[in-house]
Amino acid sequence: MSVDIKERVKLAYEIYYFAIKNEDKIPKELVNVAKIICNDTIKAAKTLKVGLNYDELADRILK
Repeated sequence: MSVDIKERVKLAYEIYYFAIKNEDKIPKELVNVAKIICNDTIKAAKTLKVGLNYDELADRILK
């Protein structure tokens, strides 16, 4: 279950990243929806107390 939510958080983050990166090319509403999805997914992960292990944390920092 926690792997599934981690993948969802990663996907939500990527959607939001690409929406921000291309915000001058896409409607503002789409950027807002991407932000809402990202925030809601992260909140769900926090309520499930999903964390990163040291390897995943290092990968995020070095990215």
